[in-house]
Amino acid sequence: MSYAISLPNSFSPGWFSEPTQTTSDCSRISETATRDERDRLAATETFGQVRHALYQLYQDCSQPGWDGYGAFPVSADTLELAIRVLNSLSPDFPKPSFGAEPDGQLTMEWYRSPHRVLSVSISPLGVLYYAVTIGAEQNYGHMPFLGQFPDTLREWIRKVNRA
Repeated sequence: MSYAISLPNSFSPGWFSEPTQTTSDCSRISETATRDERDRLAATETFGQVRHALYQLYQDCSQPGWDGYGAFPVSADTLELAIRVLNSLSPDFPKPSFGAEPDGQLTMEWYRSPHRVLSVSISPLGVLYYAVTIGAEQNYGHMPFLGQFPDTLREWIRKVNRA
């Protein structure tokens, strides 16, 4: 059994970075502002909501047996690495949904349909385990997280999100 979470309306943990813009800030953008400026501000707000969802997931799954079946807890190290992975994406990049796995790993998923999905599991040891399906193409494996989001995974996210 795994656990997934949707974006919350608001969340304010003390040490977690808040988005720099708010909905009211976005709505006050001048009529003369470019579309790119408006999109950048909206993306920053959404990115902050994604970080909050990740933290909420950690809180919900940080105790042993959080799933009712003996799951390992998600550790603070795993949360920290997941935040670093998330922060390595630009704010305007497609946002993942999150899940927790019984082995204590966190999962980021980009899902468009059963035939267009990328799942990346984040281990506390700095390893990204991935599985992708794009049409008939399927691939899986693992790679270390070295501070930058891997180009291969970035390209698969783009393919998953194409119309």
